[in-house]
Amino acid sequence: MPVPTQELKLQIVNAATAKILGARSTPGTDGALVVRDFPDGGPSPEQWQLTPVQATQGGPARDEQAYVIRNAVSGKVLDNPAAADRGVRQWDATAGKKDQQWHVVPVEGEAGLYFIEGATDGVVLDLADPTADDIRVVLRAYDDSATSQHWRFIPAAPERTSDPVLHWARLSHWNSRQSWRLSRSAALRPAPAATPSFSDMLLVVKRFGSDQDAGAWQSLGASCSTGGQAGRWAGLGDRFLADTTGAGQADIVGLKPAKGAVTAASEGDGTFKDDERVLHPPVPSPSPKDLWTLADTTGDGRPDVVVLAADGVRVFLQDENKKFAPASGEPVIKAFGHGQPAGGWVADKHPRFVTDTTGDGRTDIVGFHDDGVWISLQDEEGKFAPLAAEPALRAFGHDEKAGG
Repeated sequence: MPVPTQELKLQIVNAATAKILGARSTPGTDGALVVRDFPDGGPSPEQWQLTPVQATQGGPARDEQAYVIRNAVSGKVLDNPAAADRGVRQWDATAGKKDQQWHVVPVEGEAGLYFIEGATDGVVLDLADPTADDIRVVLRAYDDSATSQHWRFIPAAPERTSDPVLHWARLSHWNSRQSWRLSRSAALRPAPAATPSFSDMLLVVKRFGSDQDAGAWQSLGASCSTGGQAGRWAGLGDRFLADTTGAGQADIVGLKPAKGAVTAASEGDGTFKDDERVLHPPVPSPSPKDLWTLADTTGDGRPDVVVLAADGVRVFLQDENKKFAPASGEPVIKAFGHGQPAGGWVADKHPRFVTDTTGDGRTDIVGFHDDGVWISLQDEEGKFAPLAAEPALRAFGHDEKAGG
């Protein structure tokens, strides 16, 4: 049952009158509760918090969760004094007192409406005289036709003061293997306006780090060109997250000068496989100026390796067995490379993207050079067209004549 609990401060509103639960406009010493209007410029409506009651160890199991309904400012709680008039009050909290415990029961067929039921005798909150200004809140037996027994919980601003934090729980197995899973912790994180925190930290892979024992990784390559996850390029020594198989989960990928692209595959729960496998060997004559990315260039749902090399763009397709084409052969297009015959493209000046520019489902190559935008379209056979004699658009370029 989606009942808001102590992370939220709530106004409790009667569905029949749209009036808000609180103290009388002139509060008395009896703590009596009413529903009433709160005009603009006057006192703010009371806010309440629902705190789940923990089951007593060794006690009987509850069929329904009980709550203490607490005034968020005064700390007083909703109380059933068992008075003759059956009036409800807010009173000092007493640990374990059943008359201060309530069930929140959904109204059948009415989304967002609830009965507030006493945990001891099963009577519910109702209104004594719906025509009065300050309407006394009382306890009565269930009446399915009485909308005055229906209540709505409205989060007050700020809506949420905290959120549950996840933490890593260690799991042990019969064969001495260990793994982890994410589970809820008792901690709370600040919400919207505050700096968020997430799960506690867990070292999931003792590799891909800058320390000697973790591989002594350091970036050796060119500065990456602009672009988000879909157009993000990496140089030698870089580490990044990417879906290497099309399975929908991010693996760790690193570019080693001697080995090429290596990966630690995701387990799907925030942890990664212990083994490090070679995703793709180095390209011929690797250079620190080479840029790598993973992109589905064929539309088959499998990411391919794309390298901006000295002599142009090399594409290594991934087959059904998740194997990549050998690191040999000619570039798919002798352009967009950092060597002068391929255009002399510079990583921090000339962004390049692998993207579908025509909507035909085939990936094209787009580059922004000094003089504007250059595009190579991919045809139905998977071949990329040579660049035209002129840019597709003399704008968005690095030189002043193309926009600076």
